[in-house]
Amino acid sequence: MLTVQHRYQWTIVLTFSIWLGLFAVGYTLAHQYQWPGEWQWILFTPTMLLISALCLWQRTKISERGQHRSHPLHLINWLILGLGLVAREVLDPIPWRFASLDFSFIVFSLFLADSIWDFQRRR
Repeated sequence: MLTVQHRYQWTIVLTFSIWLGLFAVGYTLAHQYQWPGEWQWILFTPTMLLISALCLWQRTKISERGQHRSHPLHLINWLILGLGLVAREVLDPIPWRFASLDFSFIVFSLFLADSIWDFQRRR
């Protein structure tokens, strides 16, 4: 049986995976029908609002007792992720860029970081 916090983490990961699938379908349709670049924002805005509302609602179910303490390995993973994002921005190996993908990854990262650490508890 999963704890409430683990369900929150899985909600974040699964909704982001579903969003990536929707993005792939939108990209395929846009490429096939030659839609303008605004299609990504038409897809991004309502789905990110819905995903954010779902994740925030799931987060309210976690009690203080149900929260896990963060592990130092998680901090190392987030540092590697941050350095990777900075390197991606600096090197820019991809000739095409979708700003909606970058913003969705920021939303995903913030929710995932929130699920790992307790930002409200002061130590």
